[in-house]
Amino acid sequence: MEVKRFRRINLRIGRQDPIPFTIPADTDSEKHLRQGAGELNRLLAKYEAAYPDASEEEVMTYVAIHLANDLVALRDAVDSLRLPDILSDLLKDLDEADRNT
Repeated sequence: MEVKRFRRINLRIGRQDPIPFTIPADTDSEKHLRQGAGELNRLLAKYEAAYPDASEEEVMTYVAIHLANDLVALRDAVDSLRLPDILSDLLKDLDEADRNT
């Protein structure tokens, strides 16, 4: 039986107190979470500077919309790659090459 190991990290988002997270010890989770927190902090600073009179809730909304837009654009880009079709074509080519050798 495999025992999963976990560890705790703390991330600071904006002016909030550090937020504790429990993550798997043997993955890239920490790297991804820290990069994500860095991106959130960069966007928070960007929108706070652009809208100095906005409330914290409004700034967080701008950041959420920004990230949602990026996510949708990324999904569209991945979908447009037609990876299943490309892989299927490659597998057919490999099968044909095997039969010809």
